[in-house]
Amino acid sequence: MMLNPRAWEVVLSAAPCYKFCPEDEEVVCYYLHPKVIGEPLKSEGFLPELDVNGVKEPHTIWNMGSNGDQADLYFFTTVSAAQSLLKTWRNVSADVIYDKDTSYPVAIKQQFYYQNPDSPQNCRWSMFEYSLDVEGSVLLLPSNHSSSYVICQLCNIFEWREQYEDDNTQAAVLVSEQGQADIELEPT
Repeated sequence: MMLNPRAWEVVLSAAPCYKFCPEDEEVVCYYLHPKVIGEPLKSEGFLPELDVNGVKEPHTIWNMGSNGDQADLYFFTTVSAAQSLLKTWRNVSADVIYDKDTSYPVAIKQQFYYQNPDSPQNCRWSMFEYSLDVEGSVLLLPSNHSSSYVICQLCNIFEWREQYEDDNTQAAVLVSEQGQADIELEPT
């Protein structure tokens, strides 16, 4: 049985030992969809809304929204602000998220890697973008949803690496000749 994420918000605010690790469908159905249709969220500050328009470096985004003790930063931003980031982020995959009960598409999740050879942050960050803009979606949306919100999940690849090295796993970030970052897990 899946606990409603709004109930988790109460637990998380009261007990700092819990981590926010929602499944993709939970991100979409309990957070993104209500935000897009204008439904109030019970914990407005739980997922911050960040204006990342014109922000160049991922650590700047991290500093805007992180409380310092989380592995990943989840945040709302506008579609136009998210698109402004694409100059320095390389899209490496896109997956459709399906409703578990009906198997109909509800959203799309795209993965990006930060690529800026002039930055010391080059290839050190990954970001997932959750968007309701998927063909065949069964979610009811307002007619102007294209100018609406997405949820981004920002991850520092090297902090992620340290977490898995503690579990006797070595993570390596390999950058191919085209500059695309891939993550491989190798047992130690």
